[in-house]
Amino acid sequence: MRAAVLEKPNEPLVVAEVDVEDPRAGEVAVRVHACGVCHSDLSAVNGTFPMPLPVVLGHEAAGVVEAVGPGVTRLAVGDHVVLTPSPSCGHCYWCVRGEHAICADLIGLFTATFPDGSTRLSRGGETVYRGLNVGAFAEIVITQEAGAIKIDEDIPLDIACVVGCAVQTGVGAVLNTAKVEEGATVLVMGLGGVGLSVVQGARLAAAARVIAVDPLAERRETALRLGATDVLDPTESDVVAAALDLTGVGVDYAFEAAGKGALATACVNATRSGGTTVLVGAPGLDENLELGPAVIFGSSEKKLLGCILGSSHAPRDLPRYLDLWRTGRLDLEALITGTRPLDQINDAFADLNRAIELDPRSATAFAFRAYVYKQSQQLDVGQKDLDTATKLDANRAEVLWVTGEIEEARAHADTAIVALRKSLALKPGWKLAEDALKRLGAVQDTGEDRAIAGAGTGSWKVVA
Repeated sequence: MRAAVLEKPNEPLVVAEVDVEDPRAGEVAVRVHACGVCHSDLSAVNGTFPMPLPVVLGHEAAGVVEAVGPGVTRLAVGDHVVLTPSPSCGHCYWCVRGEHAICADLIGLFTATFPDGSTRLSRGGETVYRGLNVGAFAEIVITQEAGAIKIDEDIPLDIACVVGCAVQTGVGAVLNTAKVEEGATVLVMGLGGVGLSVVQGARLAAAARVIAVDPLAERRETALRLGATDVLDPTESDVVAAALDLTGVGVDYAFEAAGKGALATACVNATRSGGTTVLVGAPGLDENLELGPAVIFGSSEKKLLGCILGSSHAPRDLPRYLDLWRTGRLDLEALITGTRPLDQINDAFADLNRAIELDPRSATAFAFRAYVYKQSQQLDVGQKDLDTATKLDANRAEVLWVTGEIEEARAHADTAIVALRKSLALKPGWKLAEDALKRLGAVQDTGEDRAIAGAGTGSWKVVA
């Protein structure tokens, strides 16, 4: 079969022939008709999530059963199915307690293998791994019977596939993990496919106020259409202050859906005493959560909840979400921004990079603002004014970049970086900021003067 194979991090995927075994006992072979390109896949591609290589990524898919192994009873050849990264075994310590989302077999998300260590995939005799417990950037997927959820044949497979990850994660975070009650107030940080699904889950739960946050205007507009009552641009608003102002006491529930530790901290700060923060996004291993003094967090009785795939039980939840779509209560089409054939998988990742809520370029602009703000507390009035200008230029660079005005974005980024270097020229934290920018991979050194004491005569440029 043909599959898109990641051979090395930060390199294009290679569409190649991969050998696939027949399904074993309790397994099915599914011919993939559609697969979403998810941020978790991108994190594997860029090395944020270490993954055994070579690997076939893709985990948000739908297709048709092509073959069944011995002992399969709930599926037959020709059945239409949605694949799930969390096939529960039904008998482990967690499954028997109803905690299907953290079934022991979920370890395949990280090992990229079946529970027995095999993958059913190879190339030239070499093992090829099944990324994120599915491996659906391919023509065929072999999965456990529990990993393929039967759906009605009249549901378009290119629409159904999004419930396999984005929807079961986002809606499930609201209904299963947090169990948001009617009339609650909700904050959603990050409006990608998962964040927009959180917004829809909050609407389904009859939340009274849903505050949606994202730097991209088109995503904020979509969020309003999907059920948000208020939207905020984090490049222009203090989200924590705005949440307190809109609710009077802080939100009842805050959902971090962008995979950023700093945003999770902001969510905790935006909740009321007794409020709940849910970690929905998939942060990199270097992302940390800061809670401040333990006594303050503890005495406020705030709650922090982990969430994997919306705490879902796929056989129960995926058909339910498709029923909600069928009756017009869940918008799946809004989560689909375009389609490409398998041969254009790298173009699909480029599309994702351009649209993602917190891609490296956007993260760089956030880094400018956060770092300059911290430093401005120690600077004199003149330098504070300079820092304000720096933040404005960084904001403008970010907006221009995501709208495709690359040259103007570079000019504003250059201005922001030079101003930042000037204001921090002799500050002890500058080297840390410089290293952070380089690690993000969104800037390059032009080779000009980089001396810290040189009052910012060096130049950094944002690069595509």
